[in-house]
Amino acid sequence: MKVYIVSLLLTYLFLISCGTHSPQYDPYSSIDRRLGENIFSVKYDGKTTNLQNAIDFCLLRCCEVALERGYNYFRVTNSEKGIYSHLMKHSDLHGYIGGSPVIIPGGYSRSAPKAVAENVIFCTNRLPSNRGGFIDAQQQAKTLKSKYEKL
Repeated sequence: MKVYIVSLLLTYLFLISCGTHSPQYDPYSSIDRRLGENIFSVKYDGKTTNLQNAIDFCLLRCCEVALERGYNYFRVTNSEKGIYSHLMKHSDLHGYIGGSPVIIPGGYSRSAPKAVAENVIFCTNRLPSNRGGFIDAQQQAKTLKSKYEKL
């Protein structure tokens, strides 16, 4: 009986410690595409199941995209977010996933659901007089980084 209680307690402690893991921003978990001269699509598809983290990390990447391309401000013109399951191909015996995707019975499986956020942004260097939902890229990046450094 004591072994059972101890194992339950250890399992509980393990699960709590997993829940306190602070989210990590990974800029390589995003896909950025230029849609126009100063319009970009930014999709964050990181390793998080927390939708708010994905939204924040996508917004942080939007800030970086604007700043990297020499813009000071941006406005989110379209936004999608959700939690998706992705198909994942199993590797071969040597750990490689090679060639063209081929459907092999038992070769594909659904991975754990992940939170995904995608924004289309319009970038500019001059802030319109009405501001119209424009975000200061440098200020917003600083705020988001500060939020996640505290965790």
